[in-house]
Amino acid sequence: MRIDPDYADDAYNNRGMAHFELENYENAIANFTNCLIIDPNDARAYTNRGEAYGGLGNYEDAITDFTIATRIDPDYARAYYDRGTKQRSSIAIWIVGRLEGISIVLVC
Repeated sequence: MRIDPDYADDAYNNRGMAHFELENYENAIANFTNCLIIDPNDARAYTNRGEAYGGLGNYEDAITDFTIATRIDPDYARAYYDRGTKQRSSIAIWIVGRLEGISIVLVC
């Protein structure tokens, strides 16, 4: 199959979304990265890749991609929303990690 060079970034993005929906996050990331090689100013691809990083629990890279997306397109609300949800998840995981092994005694 040949990809029309004018639509190559869309082809990689669409294939990345298919992998994402199948929870094949590594393959999704690879395709979104290929999309970004072709068009490094594609806020949509950064946001999609950020979601795939989030699917792997890699919140640091996810937040980085969402931040890049908001710098490219300051009006792209989805990138702000997704960044916020991943920041919240990252904080929750950190808190749970800190609480592991701590016993709480309630005195009445």
